Amino acid sequence: MLIGSNGCLLVAAWLGFQPASPPARPSHDTATSAGDGATAGVAGDPGVPAPMGHATRGGLTVDEVARRARQASPRLAEAGAEREAARARVRAARVGYVPQLELSASYTRLSSLSNNLGGSLVGAANEGPLSVGPCPGGGGECVVDSAGTPVAAQSLRIDSVDNNYSAALRGRLPLTQWVVQVPAQVRSAKLGVEAAQAQHDATVRAVEAMAKIAYYDWLRALTATQVAGAAVDRVAARYREVSDLASLGAAGQDDMLRLERGWLGAKERRSVLAGTEEIARQKLALELDAPADSLAPGSELRGRQRSWPTEESTASLISRALSQRVELTALRRGVAALESQERAAKVDAWPQLDVFGEALVANPNPRIFPPQPDFEPTWAVGASVTVQLPRVIAAGPQADGIAAQRRAQTAAYQSMAREVKLQVVAATVARRTAVEAIELAEAQVVAARGAYEIITARHQEGQVAVAELIDAEGELVQAELAVVDAWLRLRRAEVELGFAVGHDHNKRAP
Repeated sequence: MLIGSNGCLLVAAWLGFQPASPPARPSHDTATSAGDGATAGVAGDPGVPAPMGHATRGGLTVDEVARRARQASPRLAEAGAEREAARARVRAARVGYVPQLELSASYTRLSSLSNNLGGSLVGAANEGPLSVGPCPGGGGECVVDSAGTPVAAQSLRIDSVDNNYSAALRGRLPLTQWVVQVPAQVRSAKLGVEAAQAQHDATVRAVEAMAKIAYYDWLRALTATQVAGAAVDRVAARYREVSDLASLGAAGQDDMLRLERGWLGAKERRSVLAGTEEIARQKLALELDAPADSLAPGSELRGRQRSWPTEESTASLISRALSQRVELTALRRGVAALESQERAAKVDAWPQLDVFGEALVANPNPRIFPPQPDFEPTWAVGASVTVQLPRVIAAGPQADGIAAQRRAQTAAYQSMAREVKLQVVAATVARRTAVEAIELAEAQVVAARGAYEIITARHQEGQVAVAELIDAEGELVQAELAVVDAWLRLRRAEVELGFAVGHDHNKRAP
C-alpha cells in the first residue's frame, strides 16, 4: 500500500534493573517531568481514564495538518510544474495548425554587366506585312512596315539592372498534417494535461494522507508518554506508602528495593517513549516545514469513529475506488495519449500533400524579360505530393515504440487497479479489527484498573506482597498502552481507507 504499516512502539510490560547504588527516595516532582500537566490527578488514582492526548486551544488539528502539508510539500510543487509543462506541450502542438508563412525583403547590388549576344535584331514598329517604300528624306527605297515606317536593326545586347529589390510572401499548407497528424498530436497533449492534473490531485491526496498519519503517530507518542508518566506517578505513590510502612517496621527493605527498581523501570520506559515522541514530532515538523517546538496538538487521539457506512460492502468500496482514484485516471489518460501519439507517428509513412503560394514584388521582377528597372508584382500557387523515403522508413519503428509504451502503460493500469483493490481490502480489515481492538483493550483497562485497585488496597492492609503490586501495575500499563495503540490503528485505518477509496472521510476529525 502507498501508506505503510503503523509502526507502533509496543512497550514491554515492565522494565526494571537494580541500580548500583540506591537512588534518592522517588518524589512526585521527579516522576512527572515528561508528562507535565498531562498526568495530574492520575498518580495514585487508577480509576481515572488513561490519558488520550492533551489538546491545546488553537493547536494543530488533522484538517490544519493537511492544509499546511499541501502548502509545504515539495512533491506538490514538482507535480504542479509537471502540469504546467504539460500545458506548454499543448500550446506547442497547436503550432502545427499555423500555416508555414515566410515574409522576406531583400536588396542586392550587382556589378555592372552587359550581355552582348552578337549580331543585330531586326524589328518593325507596326504589326503587318513588310514592303518596300521610299525612305524618309527621299534618299531611295527602304523596307517599311504596314504603316510605312522603315524597319530598323539593333544590336542584340541585354544590360543588367544593378540595383535589385524584392519583397515576397510565401506560404505552405501541409494538408496531410493538418487533417490527420496535428489533431492527433493536440489530442495527445491535452490528454497529457489531464493525466498531469490527475497526478497532481493524487499527489495532494498522498501528501495529505501521509501528513495525517504523521500527526496521529505524534498524538500516539504524546499519549503513550502521558501513560508512562502516569505509571511513574503511581509507582512513586506506592513507594511513599511502603516507605512510611517501613519506617513503622511494617515493610521490609526488599519491598523498598523492588519498588525502587519498578520506579526506575517506569522512568526508563517514559524516557524511551519521550524519545519516540520527539522523533514523531520532528517527522511531522518536516511534513509541515515548521519548527518542531512550535507544534501543539489541537485534538486527542481518542474520539468518535468516522462515519463510514457499515452497510457498504467491500465490493462496493472497491467499485468506488476504481472509479474515483485519480492515479487510475492519470494512467487511463496516459494510455489514451499514447494511442493518439501512435496514430500521429503513422502519418509520417503517408504521402505528404501540400499546397503552396507566393506573392512577389521585385525590381526587376525575374519573371519579366528582358529585365526592367521597375517594381512589378507577380504571384504563383500550386500543390505537391511528397514521399520522403527516410521518413517513411522511420515511421514504422517509431509507431512500434509508442505502441510498446502504450502496452506498458496499460499493464501499469491493470497492476495499479489490483493494488487499489488490495488497499481497500487491507484498510477495511484494518479498520474493523481496530474497532474490535478498541473495545477489547478498553475492557482490559477496566479489568486491569479494578485489579490494581483491589491489590493496592490489599497491599495497604498487608495482605499481598510488593511483587503482586508491581505485576498489577505492569498489567495496567500494558492495557492502557494497548488502548492507545488500538486508537492509532483506527485513525490510520480511516486515513488509509479514505485514501484507498479515493476520497477523504477524515475531514472533520476531532
